[in-house]
Amino acid sequence: KSLTNQLFQHKHAGLFFFINYLRYIRDTLVIGNINDSEQTKLNTIITAIAEFDAYIECLKTKNLKQKTFHWETFCELVKQNMEEWLDLNDSI
Repeated sequence: KSLTNQLFQHKHAGLFFFINYLRYIRDTLVIGNINDSEQTKLNTIITAIAEFDAYIECLKTKNLKQKTFHWETFCELVKQNMEEWLDLNDSI
């Protein structure tokens, strides 16, 4: 229900779905037994989620400098790790 509300009320709806997908991967890894390489991927997923959440908070406060910082950090994490994150889902 929350996702449906976000879809129709927020211009970043697609990103919310993507972030929830990352949360799913994160939660699955946390619950399961993971090896060292998966731990590194888990850490980058956690960081990306935190950066996106910080970006959304900056939208509320209208802090442009922090908003830009968190958005660029999030995008860089996605750019550098997306392929590895999606590979994780093959084994989930």
